[in-house]
Amino acid sequence: MASGLENFASGNVQSVSFPHNLPTLQQAESVVKLLKAMAHEGRYTILLHLNLAERSVGELEDILDSRQAAVSQQLARLRQDGLVKPRRAGKTIYYRLADPRISEVLKLLAQPHMRG
Repeated sequence: MASGLENFASGNVQSVSFPHNLPTLQQAESVVKLLKAMAHEGRYTILLHLNLAERSVGELEDILDSRQAAVSQQLARLRQDGLVKPRRAGKTIYYRLADPRISEVLKLLAQPHMRG
């Protein structure tokens, strides 16, 4: 099964013709899973920072002014949902966005017309 990101960001959005080219139920479920993962303030903020650069758990703790356990819990969810990838360097684990298309989704959500 394709990831929510693949279903959400595959192809040219302008080529999608609604309502004739609606996603299948399975594709819709995958997109909803992606959006749910991003819909938490902490996870969304982590993704925004990882969009700028790869970060260690400790760096994210400092940036977010949050406890290690809380940051690790959110990173685990993002990793489980395929949005981030870890890289170990000695005892330090660094995280980055799993796919450059996540950056495109973040850019879309950051546009002024998308904010309340």
